[in-house]
Amino acid sequence: MIRDRGFVLVNALVLVAAMAAAAVFLLARAQTGHAQLQARQQAAQLNAYLDGFGALARSTLNRDASTGDTDHTGEAWARSTESFALDRGEVAGSISDMQGRFNLNWLADPKDTAASAAFDALLAQIGVPGQAGDAITAFLSPGGPKNRGAYARLTPPLDPVGGALLHFDQMRGMPGLSDDVLDRLQPFAAALSGDSALNVNTAPAAVVTGFFPDTEPAVINAVLASRKLEPFLSADAFLNAVEQGRGAALDDDFNRGRFAVASRWFEVTATARLGNSTGTRKTVLFRQSLPLGATETWRVTTYP
Repeated sequence: MIRDRGFVLVNALVLVAAMAAAAVFLLARAQTGHAQLQARQQAAQLNAYLDGFGALARSTLNRDASTGDTDHTGEAWARSTESFALDRGEVAGSISDMQGRFNLNWLADPKDTAASAAFDALLAQIGVPGQAGDAITAFLSPGGPKNRGAYARLTPPLDPVGGALLHFDQMRGMPGLSDDVLDRLQPFAAALSGDSALNVNTAPAAVVTGFFPDTEPAVINAVLASRKLEPFLSADAFLNAVEQGRGAALDDDFNRGRFAVASRWFEVTATARLGNSTGTRKTVLFRQSLPLGATETWRVTTYP
């Protein structure tokens, strides 16, 4: 009889232990589910903040389009990073003119020797090794780079075919290019359609001077300094100022169509914060004439 009571007690203890384990398991699942739900809610809220900044950026660029035919650093869209406090967090971001950067897709045309020389000059000015420039040029050249073995050893392996880039970050992980080099280059370069012109009202001197190898850099710097007082109203006005500064006309085969004073491509970079969570977004906008205005061509959002 005593033996039976002991057996019943052991069974009861086993049952209690099993129920306790089940309770712990269910509680853990509930806590995990709650954390996942909270993470999704925070991501949705961060996404809403980033959407809001994107809408503001498009509205700013559309208003600017209705006020004139030039784009320059004195306009509202070109202000430094703006920050806005929201109900439970904040969002901050900025707009930059992508046509104020060197268009890497010019390098896809092997006949465009002026662009190649200007690119080499740019790299020298910003301290990027020439080998990195060679790797980029080879990647863009028709048929792709010759060192295909380096690409085949990547994970996953790649078979580059050359031609234009869709966006700058395609070069991340490319053999011969470190992230440090690309981070140094990114403020000065972009991947745009090959027919996009360089906006001389927004481009830094490091980008512009390379297109004038027969002109003293001091002359180009002086011409560009004048845009702080009054932006150029036409590309011809800029080129005329260069010719006056150098005391000679540009060569007959000089590509005057490379330059412009207005832009259609812009990049919006934004960061949203909600408690300890953050989200970042990079968006490329293509601005057409109103009523179409600025529209997204692509965007990347990350939640680190």
